[in-house]
Amino acid sequence: MAAGLDKTSIFFYNFQSVSLKSDRILFCGNNEDHKDMIKTEYLWAGEADFARGEADRVFFSDGALRLDAAQCGFFLAEQAQAEPFTALAACVNADTPEGTSVETEVRILSNGVWSDWLSLGVWTAFGPTLSAASAGDGVRVENGVVLTDAAATGFAVRVRLASRLGDWTPAVRLLGVSVRRVRRTDALGDEMNRTLPLPAYSARVRSASPLDIDAATVLAMLVNRRGEDLLPEELAQLCCDGTTSSCANVAFLCAAAGSLGYPCYAVYTDVEGLKKEVRAGYPFAALMQLPGEEHPRLVAVHGFETDDSGQIVLLHDPMAPSDAEAPRTLPLESFAALWEGLAIFLHEKVSAPTLCPPYRVAGTLAPAEVPGEYGLYLRGDRTSLPATFTADGGVVCYAVSGESVVATTANKRFFYTHVSATGNLVLPVEDFPAGTRVAVFVIGRTGKCITADIKL
Repeated sequence: MAAGLDKTSIFFYNFQSVSLKSDRILFCGNNEDHKDMIKTEYLWAGEADFARGEADRVFFSDGALRLDAAQCGFFLAEQAQAEPFTALAACVNADTPEGTSVETEVRILSNGVWSDWLSLGVWTAFGPTLSAASAGDGVRVENGVVLTDAAATGFAVRVRLASRLGDWTPAVRLLGVSVRRVRRTDALGDEMNRTLPLPAYSARVRSASPLDIDAATVLAMLVNRRGEDLLPEELAQLCCDGTTSSCANVAFLCAAAGSLGYPCYAVYTDVEGLKKEVRAGYPFAALMQLPGEEHPRLVAVHGFETDDSGQIVLLHDPMAPSDAEAPRTLPLESFAALWEGLAIFLHEKVSAPTLCPPYRVAGTLAPAEVPGEYGLYLRGDRTSLPATFTADGGVVCYAVSGESVVATTANKRFFYTHVSATGNLVLPVEDFPAGTRVAVFVIGRTGKCITADIKL
């Protein structure tokens, strides 16, 4: 932190609004003309927004906050007054070239006392991502969300940018904060009928790794709806929390989608706010506490319909037994009772190209001396993978072409395998007919996926 910026030296800005690149208007100060507006969303998404804050060794250029020549710097947003709340979600969308990272920190005002700064984790597209330990003393961080025992009435947020490589800098395009109000509306909104197309994936048919990848599976549905063709396993590596070995960190899920160029942020809202997303053409992820399950988890919602029995919600459940069984419906009243009030919104890509999105590299395979093992080559050079590649969290999987016509690659039937002691890929494909083409994916925690095809 820069000199002079301690807990007591930052003061409230009584500004009335922050301009957003959306129709959601943020009022951080008291404004009698808008006293009935539900204030839950706070977005910084452009130069005017980021100008309302304090910058140390960072500047705004080409649509994003960037480091100057320094190796670290931060943006400190205005402290915001809010209606009493019990939970806060914050996230950033950023480009993080290899060797760079961003860290989001928040503190909250409760009973007139400011908490310490709470880290929501250090994120980079080229891993590992690491969340921080929970804070204690009535305030804790769980899966990227700040929870407080006593109602809070204010918050402050800052983003740290860091680089280990001289000229490389992270680029923060969006900062989002949302709070869960103590007083929430139970209104279910007007009736509507709209269903959006959305690919359906089951995480239960994907034995990718020890990770629980249901949240990453939901994210794959959303980004593939917008034109990507990614595997849930690729997104799981991006958003995996290296501290908890979980893919459920809300801040990291948003950051993973942001690294692909999509504005993506977590929102505490009401049912009408969800319907507004669908009316605008956007499916979303909703956090639900489903019966018989210990922890809340995400589902993908892609429509609201009205029939003779009333309003229903159309969703895809990533924990269904198969892709075909993922589509489900729930009465809106049941959905509202199970929903935790938190959603992840994902919109079209920004116009500016991302600097360093996660990427795929094409390799080739050649039979090794040991039957069933194949050597991996990049640009003609042999690449020996660690024998512990999958034990350390990496994924080696393959699909057979021609089995059936599918909408996306992720809908194919995948088989999972490992790396041999000599660094080769073990592909038990001896039972496949001659001429079968096999597509192999080698997915590590470095923002890179190696793909290779082989004809048997």
